[in-house]
Amino acid sequence: MVSAIGFSNITQAKTDDVAALERRVAELNRELERTRQELATAKTEADASRQKATRAEAELAASPQPESKKFQVGPLSIGGAMRVNYVLGSYTNGDSGPNRGGNGGNVELDTFRINLALDYENIVGELEYRWYPAGAGKNYNFLHTGWLGYRFEDGSHVEVGVNRVPFGPGPYGVSQSWFFDQHYYVGLADDMDLGVKYVTEVGNWTLDAAFYAASEGNWFGRSDDSARYSYDAVKWRESIDEDGNVTYGGPVNGYAERNQFNIRAIYHLDDTSVPTDLGISVQYGQLKGKGTDDGSHWAASAHMVNQIGKLKIASQITRYEIDVDADNPWGTDTLIPMGAYDFAWPVATKHGSRPFRSATRLTHHKSAGWTTSCPTSNTAASSRTRTASTTARCGRWAPLGRAAAGTSTATWPIPPETISSATTETTTQISSTAGSATSASPATTSGITASISILATTSDQVNP
Repeated sequence: MVSAIGFSNITQAKTDDVAALERRVAELNRELERTRQELATAKTEADASRQKATRAEAELAASPQPESKKFQVGPLSIGGAMRVNYVLGSYTNGDSGPNRGGNGGNVELDTFRINLALDYENIVGELEYRWYPAGAGKNYNFLHTGWLGYRFEDGSHVEVGVNRVPFGPGPYGVSQSWFFDQHYYVGLADDMDLGVKYVTEVGNWTLDAAFYAASEGNWFGRSDDSARYSYDAVKWRESIDEDGNVTYGGPVNGYAERNQFNIRAIYHLDDTSVPTDLGISVQYGQLKGKGTDDGSHWAASAHMVNQIGKLKIASQITRYEIDVDADNPWGTDTLIPMGAYDFAWPVATKHGSRPFRSATRLTHHKSAGWTTSCPTSNTAASSRTRTASTTARCGRWAPLGRAAAGTSTATWPIPPETISSATTETTTQISSTAGSATSASPATTSGITASISILATTSDQVNP
């Protein structure tokens, strides 16, 4: 009796197991069927998507392509620019400066340039040439950029020719407008020289290494050595006394840049609430003397760019020194002639600067005036003069307001090519100079400087 009951229980358990397995198999079959249906639906949708993509590609190929804004000849892009100023003068001709902009104002051609860009397979290049019609017998023109290069498979490239020196946070230093900052006027921003440059990216790093055999050179103008775009140590025919007064005329003297080395490293912090670029730049080069002994120069800089929404903040601290002998026609080792835009002037040989620039700016009007002293000589530089009391250029607009070096003062430096439009709307750049000057010349300051400019603009970069 007991055996019969046990056997019955075993039989019932096996029956229940079989039923459970059958139910599980039925459930799996239903899931498999659902999966097959989903797969079929996905295939149908994929086929429809492919057909739609094929039709879209066919329609795109058949539609007319938008016309390029560039003038293209094979791999060569051709461009250029022309800048025209309207000058309205509200001053009287009470001194030797010309009275521009009278009788309703003058319309004047300021700049004309031609640009070429080459991109053929891995061969790249750029060319830019500029003309400045400064007046009858005063025109000048020069090569701005001219290099050929090769782009490697990893995105790095090399440039050979007249190219931009890698120094500072960007091509125009900390400037965020068509005003340059102090670095430009001592050859440490937007500086073009003749040599070879290599640019590469490694992880978050952008690295530049360059060697320059010489500056971009003197082109066509009235000056001895300053018909060029960027500021370099140059030769001139002047001398200067301890009070900063320039004596015009005399034998050619000065320097030519030779054998310059540059290294720049920038680290990009992109995955942060405030994207930031941190960088350092170093430079060393030699100077070939004319009428004086040879010299050398070096510069080092730390720089940073922060992007806070639409606000860009660029900051930079720089130290440079130019080692020259005091036994020279201008009689001091604290000054050296530097030139650009067909004009040379003495610059301090040692300087530490702390510029600061913001990309949010405000424009306003500022009065301008003429120099009252214009020596008469047939040399190019003799048509202009500056002393501790006269800082404007003869024959060119220059804003008033600069005091003698070594004092705290508001200044409005204007690039030579944009001075003629200073009577209209200009950007305010306020500089504060601390420490003592190496000379009474207003063109020379030593110590620490700081600057800030503000301008409302929708352009990323509007430098000339």
